[in-house]
Amino acid sequence: MSDQWALKSRGQKLFSIRSTILFALCVISLGCSGAFATDNQVSKSQKKVPAFLNAMSDFEFVGSGDYLNELSIPSHGMEKQQLPAKFEKGKAYVFHHVPIDNQHLVYVLRDKLKSNGCKIIEFVDKGPGRYIGGLAFRIRFEDERYKGFIFNILDDQIVNSSSSSQPLSVDDYVLVIEQG
Repeated sequence: MSDQWALKSRGQKLFSIRSTILFALCVISLGCSGAFATDNQVSKSQKKVPAFLNAMSDFEFVGSGDYLNELSIPSHGMEKQQLPAKFEKGKAYVFHHVPIDNQHLVYVLRDKLKSNGCKIIEFVDKGPGRYIGGLAFRIRFEDERYKGFIFNILDDQIVNSSSSSQPLSVDDYVLVIEQG
């Protein structure tokens, strides 16, 4: 009788150890699948970033407003702001950039747009006709979701400023969403 009890007790201990190990493996497995789900969610949210925004990663967003025409830029400040959660049709989004030769920037920006999946519809190099700021340009593009254009124009605030906390290009770089 005591041998049967000893075997039964030993079996219960083995069952208890197996149950504990199985429970631990389940917890670890669920924890890992949760971590992978988080990684998947991150990559899905990264895919939601518009292609044109990836191309403009070196620019600082400083304001937005309704788009009227290329000579009427929305009022904006000089300080970097949080990017909007979504980009809307008919809006102009104003960006600044550290000083750079626009002759170089326009080609880098065009290539970045292309490499991020944008189709270039129009590429206008307006030539070096400006006496300040160098080349003026406009790039019209479209991606899976948006259609728009980017152009540069002198920023009177920067041009007329005697000093700035950080050096900036004298241009506003304006993103206009036509469709999206």
